[in-house]
Amino acid sequence: MLKKFTLAIILLCAITLPAQQLKLSGNMKQDSATAGLVSNSVLMALKFKDSSLVSYSRLDKKGFFKPIRVPLDTYLVVISNPNFSDKTLFLVPSPTDTAFNFKNIVLPPKSISLNEVEIVAHKDKMYYKGDTLMFTVDSFKVKQDATVEDLLKKLPGVKVDAGGKITVQGKEVSQVLVDGDEFFGTDPTVATKNLNAASVENIQVYEKKNENAESSDETVKVMNLQLKEEAKKGYFGKVAGASDFQKFYEGDILVNRFKNNRKFSLFGLAANTPKDGFGWDEIDKYGLSNENNYNYDPETNSWSGWTERKVGVPQTYKGGFYFNDKIGKKIKLNTDYSFKQNNLTSGQEVNTQYFLEDTTYTNRQTVSNNNINQGHTFNLRWEQKLDSLTELTIKPKIVYNTSNTNNNQIDEFISASDTLTRSTQIVTKGNSETVDANVLLRLVRNFKKKDRQFTVTYQPSYYNAVTKTNLNTDFRYFLGQAADSSLLQKRMQENYRMEHNATVNYIEPLNKKFKVEVGGGFSHNENNSNRTTLDYNGVAYDALNTTQSNNFENKRITSRVGAKLIYDVKKYRFSFGTNYRNVYQENFNVTSG
Repeated sequence: MLKKFTLAIILLCAITLPAQQLKLSGNMKQDSATAGLVSNSVLMALKFKDSSLVSYSRLDKKGFFKPIRVPLDTYLVVISNPNFSDKTLFLVPSPTDTAFNFKNIVLPPKSISLNEVEIVAHKDKMYYKGDTLMFTVDSFKVKQDATVEDLLKKLPGVKVDAGGKITVQGKEVSQVLVDGDEFFGTDPTVATKNLNAASVENIQVYEKKNENAESSDETVKVMNLQLKEEAKKGYFGKVAGASDFQKFYEGDILVNRFKNNRKFSLFGLAANTPKDGFGWDEIDKYGLSNENNYNYDPETNSWSGWTERKVGVPQTYKGGFYFNDKIGKKIKLNTDYSFKQNNLTSGQEVNTQYFLEDTTYTNRQTVSNNNINQGHTFNLRWEQKLDSLTELTIKPKIVYNTSNTNNNQIDEFISASDTLTRSTQIVTKGNSETVDANVLLRLVRNFKKKDRQFTVTYQPSYYNAVTKTNLNTDFRYFLGQAADSSLLQKRMQENYRMEHNATVNYIEPLNKKFKVEVGGGFSHNENNSNRTTLDYNGVAYDALNTTQSNNFENKRITSRVGAKLIYDVKKYRFSFGTNYRNVYQENFNVTSG
């Protein structure tokens, strides 16, 4: 016969303390008809999140369950007897009320078919669901059109400072998610300042394992905003511009749109001022993670930028898009493309006067430069869960850059009598083309045993840069000191690199505090640098200039293995280990001509 259950929900809400326990007890209501039938009753406490049995108590001869103690958590309390249908209670406890006495329990007879499920509950502003602190947003009153940040300031135990930093129960929130995913980047204020409070159904606060191995914190606090179904779409952005309406201007546009799990960002910039990119705050707020012009070097603990500041009048054009989506439940796709063009025109004139013992002369130098640089960058990240414990990441990146230069320098030498004696003119024209590509393949296998993990990575990379330069130098003598002459050269510089990197890593936990990590790596690097300089012999550029030409070929093979013992206690981590590394290197200076 089909069993029917009467479900009674007891909902008590507050903030839990890990050290507290619940006390569960109760008794069965007995009469002359049921006295002998209820003697085999059992009271069981099952964890709500996985239905695992935590503790149980059998009914004694007097009709009472011996009290049991269980850790503070969310439970299904089941009273079972083979002669009756089970009774199930959904228990969400509070640290202020930890004793529950289920008095005069009456189990429904098996012969009665229930036509409904009875739910007894009340809705609280905040409560615990397992280890997660839940806030019911509709229970907090905010003004119309209030943002999520305005809402957070109303929640008990939650503080938001002027910079948007969030703390819950005194601990800073490291990550703010929207429906379990990042919302246009890692900056929490992107979600809290742009989403309307009315669009949020509930707010979850929980702790998860810190994936940053360099951090001393074992866990980080996470806040997840669960949106209402009708609110899972929208857009926000920024348009800014400035000009003196004569020479200078700058303007940029940033637009973000989202619908369910799909996110799209569009950006553009145009300026003839020193501004050639977006600031840190804009990169974080609008999720433009790959538009950062700075790179971090862990060996020197410093940041460096590739943008070279030069004197002159710049022109910058930049644009691109970012696209993120979830394909089904197992695949996450992130891709972006950006284009950038920098034009720089500069000129200067310097007059230098030299005072010697018997005479003086002046060097008048005039320089003009014109540089045009273009760049295309494409990134893709594919994350796929092969099963519940295995994840594959594929991350290719391609960068294609071109550059054109046209530089002219004239030096005129003038005597004390204001006579032009000689001059030199150097004209340099060049162009370059660079291709830089790599792909990261990573497979991470977790196991049912907590903290046990196996990781394999492989990353091939390719780099090739070709620069062609024409150098024309004219020497003119106006007082017959020497014959006029010219130096004409063509130069080609080619840099090539091919690299393969692979690593294997395994972590085995020994207990809650100790674990062992073993791993190894292999790297194979080949790079060539070939510079060829040809002089003009009056007919063609076919005279090899051996003093200004060279060809280097290098090979480097590195292998390493290592092991370390890790000790984690509270907020501190200690590790002791050893590594062995073997390096094989070949360097050849190849000369020709």
